[in-house]
Parts: sequence; C-alpha cells; structure tokens
Amino acid sequence: MSQTRAMIDVRREQEDWVIAPQGDLGPGDAESLRAVLLQLLEKRPAHCRLDLRQAADLDPLILAVLLSFEQTLRAVTPGARITVENAGEDMRALFEATRLTHRFLLAG
Repeated sequence: MSQTRAMIDVRREQEDWVIAPQGDLGPGDAESLRAVLLQLLEKRPAHCRLDLRQAADLDPLILAVLLSFEQTLRAVTPGARITVENAGEDMRALFEATRLTHRFLLAG
C-alpha cells in the first residue's frame, strides 16, 4: 500500500487560487491531489498558481494528474490558465523535457 507523504495546501489569494504542495509528491499522493483539484474545479477558477517552492519531487503520475486538471479546467472555464511558480532547476527541466510548458506557464 502506498503511503501519502505530501501535504497539499489550496488557498485563495486575491483573484488566484494557489495550489502549494509540500514534500515529495509520489504515486501515493495522486488520489488525494486529484480529490483536492476536483474540489477546486467546482469553484471554476480563472487562474491557478502551482507554487512548487516547498515541493521536493514530482512523480510522473502526479504530472498526469496535473495535466488532467489543466485540460478539465480549460474545458469548464474557457480562458483559464495555470502558472507554475517557484519551480527549482530540476522541476523546470522536467516541465520542459515533458513539453508541459505548452500547457503550463513557467513563471520566473
């Protein structure tokens, strides 16, 4: 059985919704992340910020969950976007290597 190791904070900052995972996001965190993001979709956010400042690692399954969220968000809220911020060098390289930079805006 997979163990959940990360915490996921979701909060409103002015007009944006901030998704801020903490720790390693591994396969055992995929379902809890999916549940958090599904609840956020109900609010129909126009802009989300994925703050990776305190995230240590992102598993490929987590990237798939984020991509699914991005696609669903754009379907339910036309014009919505997600900005990835505070991504370290390795995480930026991961988003670039997987071509997710076509779906997510990397800030900074």
